[in-house]
Amino acid sequence: MSISKFKIINSDLVNHGGTSFYRKVIVHFFNFNYRLIYSYRVMKWFDKSFLSKINVFLHLKQSFIFNSYISPKAVLGQKVKFAHAYGVIIGQAKIGDGVIIFQQVTIGSHGNSLAEKAWPTIGNNCKIYAGAKILGNVKIGDNCTIGANCVIQRDLPDNAIVISAPSKIVGYNDEGESQ
Repeated sequence: MSISKFKIINSDLVNHGGTSFYRKVIVHFFNFNYRLIYSYRVMKWFDKSFLSKINVFLHLKQSFIFNSYISPKAVLGQKVKFAHAYGVIIGQAKIGDGVIIFQQVTIGSHGNSLAEKAWPTIGNNCKIYAGAKILGNVKIGDNCTIGANCVIQRDLPDNAIVISAPSKIVGYNDEGESQ
């Protein structure tokens, strides 16, 4: 692994609570939320090497232990955090830095994976709450908050707050507020 890969792992460890060496060891071995992102990072690195056959095992591990799946073709930014890593399904989406994802979230295709750009793009510093579904070729802006059980099938501007199904924008995050 190159130095940049170690930096990404270290960033993930710190993001999930590993502030000291002792805490990093505890997080690495016992924090399931971190273990899911770590599993994805390893799958991503193996995907383009001669070790790609190991991804079958890692996929099964994700499915059995976490009841989750993150495609190795997905692009997850730094400091992506799973608040509760169970039941998360992420297809070939692009997810920005600092995104927080809760349980039972699906980020995937609109069903026609052969269509051009069938996968969502999520901006930086978004929060995606439990049960939300983001489907198809949509672009979610930076600093968006997506409420529980929303179904998103259209683009969202920066700082939007979205609730209910069908989804509707009910406000905007303050631009000065950090998430």
